[in-house]
Amino acid sequence: MSVEPNTAAILRLAWARTLGLTDEAFDPAVPGAAQHLQKVVPDRITVVELFGQQAVLAPTWFHAAIADPQVRDEIGPLTEPANLLALSGRRMMRVVFDQVITATDRYVEDPSVPISLDPAAVNDVEHVCPPDDISQADLAASSSTFVALDDADLPAAAAGYREQAGFLAELSVLTAPTHRLRGWGTKAASVALNDALDGGLIPQLRRTTGSLAAAALGSRLGLQPIGRFTELQAIERIPPH
Repeated sequence: MSVEPNTAAILRLAWARTLGLTDEAFDPAVPGAAQHLQKVVPDRITVVELFGQQAVLAPTWFHAAIADPQVRDEIGPLTEPANLLALSGRRMMRVVFDQVITATDRYVEDPSVPISLDPAAVNDVEHVCPPDDISQADLAASSSTFVALDDADLPAAAAGYREQAGFLAELSVLTAPTHRLRGWGTKAASVALNDALDGGLIPQLRRTTGSLAAAALGSRLGLQPIGRFTELQAIERIPPH
């Protein structure tokens, strides 16, 4: 197993609560728990695979479709957005998340660089980054942030985490364009990761599937893949005027 058994149990519990499922839904050791891995929700399809267990939150029509064994065999893995879109038929859906869930319960080496806790330093990093990068990192949602300073004491990269279900620390990282590919993101993220562990939280990173940069960062931080998170949202139809 990629993390300690106790850590895996906490991850299962945290995700069950995040999704609004019963606490034991992801626990394969509990008889009948798997029946709680399906939930009816409107306007979205959410598939979370965790340690081999799969939860599906979706409209009634989607649950009816995947209840057919032949359909399941033909469509392929539900964690693949293309397969979810195929099952949606003519319904208008858009891919919101296609992510690999990674986590660790181990500390990483301290980067030994100056760290600023000043929110203004986070703003300095965001100021020089593209809007899409800022939106994806969403450091404004972090409860704790850390900014690595370069040799000139200028903000090079920012990292932070926000709590999930009271047990997990969802990491996010943003590196100034002039400091990318030089390890600054890893330095800032290392501080955030260790701080989360100090606070009794399990560091987690949901990285975009297929992102080589995010995969490399996760590898350097010791984050191990433990599942997938895929979500589609219904596209609201605009009525004609």
